Amino acid sequence: MPCMNNGTCLNQIGKYECDCPLHYTGSRCETDLCNPNPCQHGGLCDYSNSTNAYNCTCIEIYGGKSCEKKVDNCLSDPCANGGVCIPGVAWKCQCKSGWKGTTCAEDIDECASNPCNNLGNCTDHFNSFTCACLPAFSGLLCEEHLTTCVIQTDEEKSQRIAMVTAQALSSMSLIVCLCIILVIFILLLQFSTERILHMGEEISLLLAHLIILFARTPTIADAGAFCDARGSGNPVKLGEDQCRLVATILHYLFMVHFGFFFLEALNNYCVNTYVANGTSMYGRWKNLLLGLGVPSIPVAATAIFHFKTYIHDRTCWCNMDEPNFIGELIPALMLCVPAFVMNEAAGMGRYYEHPDSVEEKRHSAYSSSRSAMVVIPLSLAAWIVGMTAVHETDLSLYSLCSILNLILGIAIIIAHTLSNSRARNLLHKVFCWWSCEKKKVDSSRPAPNPSSIKNIDDCAATQNGSGSAKENEDIDIDKMIRDAIAPLSGSSNNAVGLNGKNTNRAKEDIDIDKMIRDSISRL
Repeated sequence: MPCMNNGTCLNQIGKYECDCPLHYTGSRCETDLCNPNPCQHGGLCDYSNSTNAYNCTCIEIYGGKSCEKKVDNCLSDPCANGGVCIPGVAWKCQCKSGWKGTTCAEDIDECASNPCNNLGNCTDHFNSFTCACLPAFSGLLCEEHLTTCVIQTDEEKSQRIAMVTAQALSSMSLIVCLCIILVIFILLLQFSTERILHMGEEISLLLAHLIILFARTPTIADAGAFCDARGSGNPVKLGEDQCRLVATILHYLFMVHFGFFFLEALNNYCVNTYVANGTSMYGRWKNLLLGLGVPSIPVAATAIFHFKTYIHDRTCWCNMDEPNFIGELIPALMLCVPAFVMNEAAGMGRYYEHPDSVEEKRHSAYSSSRSAMVVIPLSLAAWIVGMTAVHETDLSLYSLCSILNLILGIAIIIAHTLSNSRARNLLHKVFCWWSCEKKKVDSSRPAPNPSSIKNIDDCAATQNGSGSAKENEDIDIDKMIRDAIAPLSGSSNNAVGLNGKNTNRAKEDIDIDKMIRDSISRL
């Protein structure tokens, strides 16, 4: 067989021809199309399955049927927007920033990855983007919170609103009670030493809770609790130094509050035990200066050494994880514990009466010492629970604090009212006018001079300080009545026996009535 590689021999006149299979050629099918390799410059030969031919896969800058030609596809400058062409058969473009695609013709969308946080709106620019932030946020990516607003789930939002509501009710209930007691004594024009001490306790606590209500969080009034889906409508956030200043002021106000507890206890002890002749150890101005000045010492020391750690990111109040909490707790206990002990000692019993002491002041001091034993633990507990609730962000603690502050407010109203003689008398008039039975002179008889008559009734007796005053007053009246009637006791019988007429008896009764009225008028 003259034909090779399975070629088919075809007889012709005087000759033959070979019909070669695919991939072979030549007069006898002796030549393999890819052997030897017809592709130059390292090209790879590949059989064509459809025709009896070959194809060359050329490398980089060569082309042609057998890769015999050197080509430069970058001569046509296929890369747009400043892209750099890398030559070769499979040329490619190295694009500049902001462009992409085979020829660098496509602008990269920097907003495709949603880079803006907290629902910020992304706007694409060439090789950059900008974020339009919601009112509560700022920063390149809207990552900075201008307020306490955080986009929350419905459950988180409900819990936060509940906590802020509990905190608001807690402070507002106490503020209302403190305003009531201040108004009462302003109307009564009471500014005695004892009242100055109570006002120090009330005003310092009132100011502290006003700050807690409106500036205790980095956002005024903690409006972030009501952040809606767009985080809008929130006030501006306090700066860190402003927040630390708020924490320092709160520290001072509570120390003043506890300091006046101590001074009140010292006053009660002096009056009750007659250490200072049954009067206050210090006057109004000295008590005021001590109550405002002494608490500044621990506050200044804490602020100087631990000012940076006063707060954390959730509150402008005490950071309980830092040493400054010890700087607040220890001085508070050092003021409250001795105050409680002195009040207990002052109210334990009746002491020897000093001749210069005043019974009404002793009664007020005794009432004050007994009531302070309730107010001091309540106030200290409400303070500690309130700080813990804020630090832990715990709804149950917020609720407990709200209950404690309400009880504290009511206790302060009762305690400070009953510790003041004028307020006690006013309350007695209010609650006793309809129930107290007054002893009045018969209206059918001539009325004595009003300026010389003392109204004799149960209420007046109580206002004089004790039941003994009423008893003494009644005894004096009875005695004077008996003294007035005694000279007539013998003669009246004789008059009736001698004359035997009813007219003499009527005359005698008239004389007796007149003498009774005269006796009463002398009182």
